[in-house]
Amino acid sequence: MPRAAHTPPSTTRKPSRAINRLGMLAGSLGIGIVIFVVAVAMIELTRGAGRVAAVWPANAILIVLLLKNPRRNWVALLTAMMVALVLANIYSGDPILRAFVLALANVAEVCCVAFIFMYQRKIRFISLAGISTLIMGGFVGSLLSSLMAATGLFTS
Repeated sequence: MPRAAHTPPSTTRKPSRAINRLGMLAGSLGIGIVIFVVAVAMIELTRGAGRVAAVWPANAILIVLLLKNPRRNWVALLTAMMVALVLANIYSGDPILRAFVLALANVAEVCCVAFIFMYQRKIRFISLAGISTLIMGGFVGSLLSSLMAATGLFTS
């Protein structure tokens, strides 16, 4: 009876949890730096005489990253965004309380939009349902963050 060929043990191993966490930490740090740079640039380059930036791509960047990552990575990504936005607001001249409230409003908007997208089965943006979800997510998220930001600007 022929014998089965001997197969050597696999040389590829799964990375350990520590390596995965280290990679996620490094990725979150990188995301935080990108969000900080984008936020400062938009605050400084697009605001006129007012306090609000006219263009704000930082939230869109993080929404895309959240939707492309498993939920277990969301806390690290959202924490990186929160820290980056607080630092960007402080860098741009806001007091700490106002910087925190404005950053929290942006994180709330990102969470709201991401959760709306996550609870849809499969979104196709070329369909009426997909476009409706996009509009609804953007509207609800923007409404939430606008109310939070207005309250923060008014009280601080």
